[in-house]
Amino acid sequence: MAGLGTGGDLELIKEFANLIGAAVGVTRPLADMGIMPRDYQIGTTGVSLRAKTVFVFGASGAPHFVYGIRDCGTIVAVNTDREAPIFENCDYCVVADLFDVLKALIKELRGGK
Repeated sequence: MAGLGTGGDLELIKEFANLIGAAVGVTRPLADMGIMPRDYQIGTTGVSLRAKTVFVFGASGAPHFVYGIRDCGTIVAVNTDREAPIFENCDYCVVADLFDVLKALIKELRGGK
């Protein structure tokens, strides 16, 4: 999942998703900006998920978005704002720059390359 904190740059998120065999979803602001089609919008005005694991990068955790991930298993959120509401609705909270986290995850998934 990608939120407004990505600034609309989904390159690393798409690469990460490809490496783990996942799909990419976005919050409403990114869909509104045309970054991804509405079909990929998660939340009350989009689709709801039932995934075993969800990675949320750069989403604040607005209630209408959280509604779309409420039925998921494990939720891992990455945000630079330690007070972001998303952290109240996830299992693992990572307070860090999402791009640094994604680069490290991609490197690890590629065997350290």
